Amino acid sequence: MLSALVILGFHFGWWRSFTNPEKGIWPWAEAMSWIVGMTTGTLSLIVALRGGSPLAPASAALEPPRDPTLLDRENEYDGLHDALRQDRPPGVMRVVGPAGFGKTKVVDSVLGDLDEAGSSLTVYRHVLTPGIRFDVRTLIGDLEGMDEPVNLYPGETRLARLRLALRNAGLTRIVIVIEGAEYLAVPDGQHHVDLQLDEALEAIYRHGHPHRATVILVSRDVLGSSGPRLWTQEAAISIGKLPRAEFRKFLTDRDPKLGKLPEGRHAVLYDRLNGNPRCGQLMIASVALAAPSRGFEINALADTLVGLDPLTMPRRLAGILVENLDDHSREVIQAVAAFQTTIDADAIAATIAPPVAPPLVTAALQRFEKHELVRRTDEGYYLTFADADWFLPTDPEARSALLHRVEKVLRPRLLMDLRSLDDLRLHFAYVAVLMADRRYPMVYAAMESMTGALKRWNCGHLLLAARKTIQGKIGIPGLEMLNDNELGNAYTSVDDFDRANVAYGRALDRANKLGHPEIRATIRYNFGIYYWLSGRADLAYNYYEEARKEAYQQQIPTVLRAALKELAECHHRWGQYDRAFTRANEALTLAEGEPVGLLLRIARWHVETGNTGAAEALIRRARAAARESEWHLAACHEAEADRLLAIGSFASAGDEAATALEHALQTNNAVLVLQARTTLCWAALYDGKPEEARQHIEDAEPYRAPRSSLVVPALNALLHQKADPAKAAELFRSLSDEARERVRDERDRGARDMLGFAIAALSPQPDAALEHLATPDFGAPVLRARRDFLLRTLAGYAQPPGRVQSLLDALAGGSSTPTD
Repeated sequence: MLSALVILGFHFGWWRSFTNPEKGIWPWAEAMSWIVGMTTGTLSLIVALRGGSPLAPASAALEPPRDPTLLDRENEYDGLHDALRQDRPPGVMRVVGPAGFGKTKVVDSVLGDLDEAGSSLTVYRHVLTPGIRFDVRTLIGDLEGMDEPVNLYPGETRLARLRLALRNAGLTRIVIVIEGAEYLAVPDGQHHVDLQLDEALEAIYRHGHPHRATVILVSRDVLGSSGPRLWTQEAAISIGKLPRAEFRKFLTDRDPKLGKLPEGRHAVLYDRLNGNPRCGQLMIASVALAAPSRGFEINALADTLVGLDPLTMPRRLAGILVENLDDHSREVIQAVAAFQTTIDADAIAATIAPPVAPPLVTAALQRFEKHELVRRTDEGYYLTFADADWFLPTDPEARSALLHRVEKVLRPRLLMDLRSLDDLRLHFAYVAVLMADRRYPMVYAAMESMTGALKRWNCGHLLLAARKTIQGKIGIPGLEMLNDNELGNAYTSVDDFDRANVAYGRALDRANKLGHPEIRATIRYNFGIYYWLSGRADLAYNYYEEARKEAYQQQIPTVLRAALKELAECHHRWGQYDRAFTRANEALTLAEGEPVGLLLRIARWHVETGNTGAAEALIRRARAAARESEWHLAACHEAEADRLLAIGSFASAGDEAATALEHALQTNNAVLVLQARTTLCWAALYDGKPEEARQHIEDAEPYRAPRSSLVVPALNALLHQKADPAKAAELFRSLSDEARERVRDERDRGARDMLGFAIAALSPQPDAALEHLATPDFGAPVLRARRDFLLRTLAGYAQPPGRVQSLLDALAGGSSTPTD
């Protein structure tokens, strides 16, 4: 363990984010004119194309006007053009292709031609840059006709305001173009957009009221969702290489000398450069930026390219460019590439050996910017090319020395007071630098320094790709064991239980061989988490107890505290509140400071037992400890919403839950999003607003893991019972299946209640549910009241009327109001 502790003592950074390393990080925006103005970190331009007549139906006799420069782009053009001309456009469209292949050109041409044809369009455009969060309030502002993000009213959520804006927009044709949309992705290696945008796109795609708003995501990678979303099922429009004539025009516009080349030479260049504008631009920049002493000119370079393999062309061209720069310019571009994130000129200057004055660096960066090799933002400069590795030194020693210098510049800039994912931008870059230098033990240590924060935010899966990459490469058995343990955690967090089992097994084998009792205890604890998430609290309890015993014997307070918390959770699931409070309070005494999560967990249990006064006191303690942590504040708001719900303050509960939801979405915390939306559903249902409640629970469902939070599918099924009995029956059957899996643990009170509820809805003899529902009071009157409220609501929807009455009569000894 000593070697692990030594490495874990370092405070290093983060894992490379946003994209497949084979495809690179930085896109090249191919638009010919760039956008001006700033709106919350995104370059924005509002192009209001108002006026003209309403869009006429397509005519079979007339071809739509078409931009004549879009040669060989008929399929891509028609796909976007036809979709936007529909009476009800799709709502969300994705235009995807490699950097420089003309994605923006196709979008601009379609929008321009629609305008020329008399379509009444209002177009908004946003160009994203790395490291700056795109806020859904900006989309709402577009829909409301503003040139800035909207301000939300107290208690108002982004999603509710977005839906209102869609209704108010009516049949106005609005197109919102988001370029560089790959920067919407969270760093999970799978190009998933963040939660707040995911919800917004789904709402726009499947909005119930008629609207004609469309968001066009222009990106290098195909963006998706971490959950089952309809917007991802719309086929993406894929953009291939530039047509031959357009590629020649692209080259000659940038260097008229290329217009003098023979047609045969242009044909060879097109073949060798694969019609890729980025390759053409690299070729031209190589000549324009070459040191005068090189005597480099375009014809000689064109001759060289004829003999190169098209598959390796981008890398070879980048190498030619770097090789022919003067020494100072070469050092600057290599430093920009090495940082792998947006960075300021001062940091770049400090990386060059020996250091140079920042103004000299800025001058070089401006030359590169003119040739679109780098781009400037408020945060600094970043490389626009697909793979930063192309520009790094080819000599291994020089490359490693540069990466070492970058690591030393980045390290003191890393934020240690982590409050949201936005604070981790430089951490991602730091780990990417270490990974590029193949310093795998340091990569492990860098990731470990923020693992705790990510777990608190329920975002541990964001390190899954990095942990997979270094698995088996660290070279230190103790760290390999620890990485396998965390790899198992990451797999578990994305419900990949088979791979989690394998990773935990490797870790446990190593722990036994190395004789590390503390690691053995940790891995047993993690096996407990594995079984808990699999729906088997009984098996999880056994592993937690083994971990507790070993942690107690070996005096390992962190594992002991964690095991006690989860043992308490098992007792809670079984309705054993006295034991749950005992174990939780034991964990509380071992905690350093005020553990916000544990305080709120105990507060929720007090709410369930009807002791809302004790819950209120614990929530106050948690708020005081939360300070300005957005994650902790979200959890505090949600716990308070649950307390207010229990005392019958439904409107106030809804306001608190809405606030919690906004914080949870900002921190990308799926667990808290699920809890807040469930509370919003309860509040609306108790307040006599079933349609609003149904919307909230439908929004919650994508965040639920199988066999967990069974009240969510229960509410979803109930709220479909009246309007769509067939769908409700399907949902109740699914609920029954999940609950039956969990009641293999006979002590699982919540699962038994939900199974009984499903049987009451599905069985021609609802009294059959009594086997599961007629159980002794287990000390949670609020939970019993909520269950009975569900049953009474079901009885009100039941056909024929009175079908469930005998069941209610049999349960008459239980609670009768939601706040009993």
